[in-house]
Amino acid sequence: MAISLSDVKRNVMGPPRLLIYGVAGIGKTTLGACAPDAIWIPAEDGLAGLDVEAFPKPDTLDDTIACMQALVDEDHNYRWLVIDSTSAIGDQIDSWVVENVPHEKGHQVTNLEGYGYGKGLKQHVPDAWRSFRDGLDAIRAKGMGVILIGHNSVEKFEDPETDPYDRHQLAINRFAEPVIYDWCDAVLFLNYRVRAVEKAGSDRRRGTGTGERRIYTQERPGFKAKNRYRMPFEIELANDDPQAAWSVIEQCIGDAAGTAEKPQKPKSRKAKATAAAAE
Repeated sequence: MAISLSDVKRNVMGPPRLLIYGVAGIGKTTLGACAPDAIWIPAEDGLAGLDVEAFPKPDTLDDTIACMQALVDEDHNYRWLVIDSTSAIGDQIDSWVVENVPHEKGHQVTNLEGYGYGKGLKQHVPDAWRSFRDGLDAIRAKGMGVILIGHNSVEKFEDPETDPYDRHQLAINRFAEPVIYDWCDAVLFLNYRVRAVEKAGSDRRRGTGTGERRIYTQERPGFKAKNRYRMPFEIELANDDPQAAWSVIEQCIGDAAGTAEKPQKPKSRKAKATAAAAE
């Protein structure tokens, strides 16, 4: 394939891809509800008390895909799709794989272990997550941002440079987790602020806190997180004003998109000479 400099194009950020996950009861769904003009796919029962527009609860992956397809096929004014939660979608995907992907010898299996050699968990489930992710990209092609709400799990991380340690990460199939984590523009971890206090007469420490909630946007040993929007490392999530935290997130996304869409072009030699003469 012949390539020339005329083929070079400047990258422009597409609609945001956010993952909001954290400990139970921290306010993940409430934060997602701050997104304006959003439509929800409530794959689990977690919308009680929230004034949001939502599809009927989908019981299967096919039901969830039907909701997504409606957003692709029909005209609407929604700006965000919020899916709650990735754990529920993971359960749907596991069931779909067992029901629709035959064993390599042609027979039907009754569970993911039935494929043998870890093929269910390591191959078929991640492949289904990639197809689901492609469906989300079709929605983004309509100009909508995507927010995924997730639960957390504490897993032991085998760091080759240190002793193993525990950390928070998204609670889905560990072979599928990178499919979503790598795809997202921002992975936001929600937790209570905790500080370690030494116990009197002991070299052990205990955790203490005041109930302050925080959104963490960059990875640390204790949790996975990231963002491509130059967000501050820590954002306060006030109990009485989650909209304030969302405004910070939205502002960072807007600033990054503005930078990408309006790049500063380098001056030509003639322009530089003119500017120098003017000085």
